[in-house]
Amino acid sequence: MPLLIVLGTAAVLAAGLWVGRRIPRGGGVRVPGVELVVGLVLGLFLVLAVHELGQVLGGLWPGFDYHWLCVGPLRVYRDPVTRAVRAGWNRSLLSAWGLTLLLPRGESQLRSRIAWMAAGGPLASLAFGIAMAAAAALASHTGWRFWLAGVAAFSLTICLFTF
Repeated sequence: MPLLIVLGTAAVLAAGLWVGRRIPRGGGVRVPGVELVVGLVLGLFLVLAVHELGQVLGGLWPGFDYHWLCVGPLRVYRDPVTRAVRAGWNRSLLSAWGLTLLLPRGESQLRSRIAWMAAGGPLASLAFGIAMAAAAALASHTGWRFWLAGVAAFSLTICLFTF
């Protein structure tokens, strides 16, 4: 675990250095406090949502039943009576950082099916992190470049910590 913390921190620092070298000399990035906080919160929940959706897809593929997903203040669940997917508010702080409930439909090859479900989140985080890094490299506005690189670094860090 300490190695993962070091690697995650190094990924975030590398992204910061990469963005910092692309900021024009003589002009800084002016990011007002409210925009910075809103951007950080949205980026955080976007990365967590992608990770949890990856786990849902990783679980649905080998035949798990979807029950619910929570990210931040949102909860998406399957109604047990009608089987319809509904959205509502998450009332638990413990699941605000992302939590998914999928249950297996049988015991056949359960170990490999659980492995696919567990790998879905980190694989989604890896793909999303790479896509955001590419978008940051192509962004022309420094503010967007900074935000996209931060989202990429956080997504790749989540990938490292959860694989």
